[in-house]
Amino acid sequence: MSQVYKATFQYNYKSNKNPSNIKRIKEHEEKAQREKEEELQLQQMDIRKANEELEQLREFDMNFKEAEKKRIWHDNEQSLLEYKKRKEVLAARDKMDEDLIQVLVKSKATIERRRKETEKATHDERQRVLDAISAKLQSGTAARDAKEQASLEAAVKERIAAEEARHQAYLDKVARNKKECLDSRAQFLKDEAQRLHELDTMKRWEMMNRFKNAEIYDEYKENKRKDKERKTKEYHDIIMEMRKERDDRDKQERDERRYFYGELAEKKLRDADNRLLSHAAALLEEAKSKGRPLLPLLKAIDRYCKLYRLYPMPDLPNPLQKIFPTYHATDSSKPDPGYKVPPPPICTLSPDGDELEEAVVTGKTDGLQEIPKAGPSKPPPNKSETNDDYKRSGPVNGLQQKPEVPCLQVIPCKTVNCTCDLKPKPL
Repeated sequence: MSQVYKATFQYNYKSNKNPSNIKRIKEHEEKAQREKEEELQLQQMDIRKANEELEQLREFDMNFKEAEKKRIWHDNEQSLLEYKKRKEVLAARDKMDEDLIQVLVKSKATIERRRKETEKATHDERQRVLDAISAKLQSGTAARDAKEQASLEAAVKERIAAEEARHQAYLDKVARNKKECLDSRAQFLKDEAQRLHELDTMKRWEMMNRFKNAEIYDEYKENKRKDKERKTKEYHDIIMEMRKERDDRDKQERDERRYFYGELAEKKLRDADNRLLSHAAALLEEAKSKGRPLLPLLKAIDRYCKLYRLYPMPDLPNPLQKIFPTYHATDSSKPDPGYKVPPPPICTLSPDGDELEEAVVTGKTDGLQEIPKAGPSKPPPNKSETNDDYKRSGPVNGLQQKPEVPCLQVIPCKTVNCTCDLKPKPL
């Protein structure tokens, strides 16, 4: 930026040597120089700060490495001390075991020696007693000597039993002490093995836990992705099922609507045309037979045919005939071939007067036929019906009817949405 200012000022200085312009150019040059010096100072400050930060980072790295080395050295020394302590404890236990073995050997030797001394003393005492008895027997006091001999033998037996009991108690005590010592040592070794195992397990867990967190997080993300895919698939299946149901429903409604406004409507319209044209033809025949004028009837038929376009349409042009080859003009101004006017049914009463019958009139069809008079009606049967029976005879919707009320039997229209007059209506 300062070089651009300098070049601009030099150009202005060369192009315009006015004293005021020269002064302004010098001021601009001094300003540019000051800005350059400030920029250099800022750069030097940034360099010093960067060097200080690098020095702090180096010092922190060195301190961290020293602390890590001290910690590792301390751990090694601690492990060595523990190993030495364990070794000393094992050596002390081995020495104690050796001392116990020596004590046991010495005690066993002492017991054996005392047993031999006791046996020898017992034998000497027995021999002495026997010598005394023999001496007494020889002196003639056999009875007294025998009694003394018996008491002596009893005393000897008691003494031997006491010695054996004392010896057995000593052996039991030694065995019990040995067993307690072995049990305590085994328990200590078991506790020490358990402690070392727990310590090793803890260290292994601390070491493995550093790598386990990443695996757990990856597994969590994978499970979350699978759950999202599953929910998306379920939602997609539900949407597709609802869409299919909606398409099927729309297709059914569309088919019914097409049938109602198409085939059914055309069929009804053609049926009405056939009836009207057949009736018109019958009127024409009747007018011809009776000599009445035919023009009004022909005009009415012509007006009806033009109104509902029953006359045949003209042929299509040649280009359209190629497009619609199956099209052909039809003349609907006449009834369909083979069409017969259905005989109108009339309702007549049966001789009993309580049932409806259908009869076909073979004469006039103008609705002026004679209807026979109805006979006397039968009395209604005695039927007792309670209020509960009447309620149970139909749904509780306020529209119950008694079964005796006759209804017209009308064949309903098969179309669901049809609103024609072929629906059943109650009397």
